[in-house]
Amino acid sequence: MMIGIVALGLVTFTLLNFNRGSISTQDSITYNKSFILATTVAQSVLDEINSKAYDEEIVNGTKIFSANDFSDVLKKETGETYPNFDDIDDYNNFSRSDSIPQMGVFNINVKVEYLTDDLQPTVSKTYNKNITVRISSPSLFNFFKDVQDTVEVKSLFSQWTLL
Repeated sequence: MMIGIVALGLVTFTLLNFNRGSISTQDSITYNKSFILATTVAQSVLDEINSKAYDEEIVNGTKIFSANDFSDVLKKETGETYPNFDDIDDYNNFSRSDSIPQMGVFNINVKVEYLTDDLQPTVSKTYNKNITVRISSPSLFNFFKDVQDTVEVKSLFSQWTLL
């Protein structure tokens, strides 16, 4: 009888640990799927931005002889609306949400800033623009650290002209 009780206790202990491990594994799989999907969404946004001109002045046909010839502001021009942006800096402070079936809503935020040649942010016009895409989602909850995660992808875009 005692051996039966001990055996039953061991089986119960094993099943509880197995269930706890299964839940942890399922949380890990869901988090990893969300992380991969968020990274894919960020790369898709970067690819879209990459298909645009470097600056509004290039779109307007202005000859660029120095960085000072680029537009003064990093924002969309009057009358421009997404998805009809025509240059990179139109995406500065851009945000939208994508709903992905079975994974939820992914919030996209974009920041555009000029960078110096040594890759430091600057307010001066330069030949380098840094694009930062941040993706957040309720499905990016890190169960292991008990925190909400955000995926951030950065890319450097440069425009050089031969004089």
